[in-house]
Amino acid sequence: MTSKFFNLENSYLSLSNQFYAHSAPTPASQPKLLAWNEALAKDFGLLQSNFSDKEKALYFTGSDIIPGSTPVSLAYAGHQFGRFVATLGDGRAHLLGDFISPDGKRYDIQLKGSGITPFSRNGDGKSALGPVLREYLVSEAMHAMGIPTTRALAAASTGEFVFRDTPKPGAVFTRVAPSHIRVGTFEYFAARGDTDSLQKLLLFAAARHFPELPANPTLPLAFLQAVVRQQADLIAQWMSVGFIHGVMNTDNTAVGGFTIDFGPCAFMDEYNSNKVFSFIDKQGRYAYSRQPLMAQWNLARLAQALLCLSQENTNEVATLCEQEVQKFSELYEAAWLKRMAAKIGIMSPISEDAALIKQWLSFVENGSLDFTLSFRVLANMLFSNNTTDGAAIAETAATIGTLETSGAGNKNDSHDLCYSLPQNNGWHDFRQKWYHRVLKQNLPLAAIAEKMNSVNPLYIPRNHILEAVISEATEGNFSLFQTMQEILLTPYNEKPQYLKFSQAPTPQQRVLNTFCGT
Repeated sequence: MTSKFFNLENSYLSLSNQFYAHSAPTPASQPKLLAWNEALAKDFGLLQSNFSDKEKALYFTGSDIIPGSTPVSLAYAGHQFGRFVATLGDGRAHLLGDFISPDGKRYDIQLKGSGITPFSRNGDGKSALGPVLREYLVSEAMHAMGIPTTRALAAASTGEFVFRDTPKPGAVFTRVAPSHIRVGTFEYFAARGDTDSLQKLLLFAAARHFPELPANPTLPLAFLQAVVRQQADLIAQWMSVGFIHGVMNTDNTAVGGFTIDFGPCAFMDEYNSNKVFSFIDKQGRYAYSRQPLMAQWNLARLAQALLCLSQENTNEVATLCEQEVQKFSELYEAAWLKRMAAKIGIMSPISEDAALIKQWLSFVENGSLDFTLSFRVLANMLFSNNTTDGAAIAETAATIGTLETSGAGNKNDSHDLCYSLPQNNGWHDFRQKWYHRVLKQNLPLAAIAEKMNSVNPLYIPRNHILEAVISEATEGNFSLFQTMQEILLTPYNEKPQYLKFSQAPTPQQRVLNTFCGT
């Protein structure tokens, strides 16, 4: 039978069997397709025509094996909340294979929640419906915001229940990723002193993610440098949209520089720099403000693993690796400044602008204001005062009150955000400095506001909405899930018919904790 997949391969099989375990998914009793990302499938040239929903349900629950696929589960270790675990691996996931997209890049296709593997460690290898829908919506929202991430290809129910605190409907998630190589993958072989496998992994990972790097004795350091650079930019992007990963363990850190493993993740509502959502993060290790520090800590673990490849001048190489890890701070600060400055309307920031950004964030935090909406309200001020006359702007009213937003500066199409900024907590001082800085750019204020709205999402997968999606879907109603798919495709564009989905939760709607799907 000819595969309907485009160039489906499994390049991991070119590595030795220390890297993976052959493992077949557990067939579902009543597989049913819940969601299919047609746009992704077309963009990646994945499927030929005449691929029925029944076939998709069978293949993407693992009930049938796609022709040409050799399912495996990958081995890796990891530091989990700072504690090293030498053997983790895919405990509920099966890599079906990989393919080359029309742009010449290689991607993995993986099932999650598809049954027991040799790495399951007494788990059932299954997933409940809730975590599948959460990852589907959040990963696609991240992609729509331009943040590197794994992608959602399909979601399918199994017709069975999984047992956690209560019986829950079971489901399988299919994701597409540039790879599933983690910092923990390098730690796995370093912990075993298996330098041969570590060298193979380095060559494989570099070829997949950084093909421009020369395969010579300097590769370990060059690879580390590339990973540091990408991680710095990725974390800056997370911070710019108020995203909290929740479990930044080394086994959840992709060396390719993209977001992976959406477990107890969340987007902040009211801004709190020390916000934690993950129910299991009792000490706040992975709080919002600590994410840059934790990323650097994880990179130090990668550096330690790569040091195992050093045969000569070990101390010198260790110093060089340490220097590369230390560069993360500078790279992150530069990436953070660029992204956060754009969010408040500064297009070509200088180092002094960091103080203004921090003053704004302090104002938002002290007022417990909604992180996402505050930036949109700020942009609306420029739409409301479309002038380049500094004196006129300085005379604008101190209170913003209930503002209207405008997606393209067209007030006829505006709608009520029902959100306002307070006049206290340092607002007046910030406003004066901000206006002065914005005006120095000599650009029409409406143009600046449009640029702000192009980097400040209006629609995010808010926690209370995700909970409603999961609650309704558990009862068999997927209409809200489908609505959110549509809304999150264009997170920066106003959609008056979906106004309520842009709003911050009421105190009664707030979700205080999120949970891992295992």
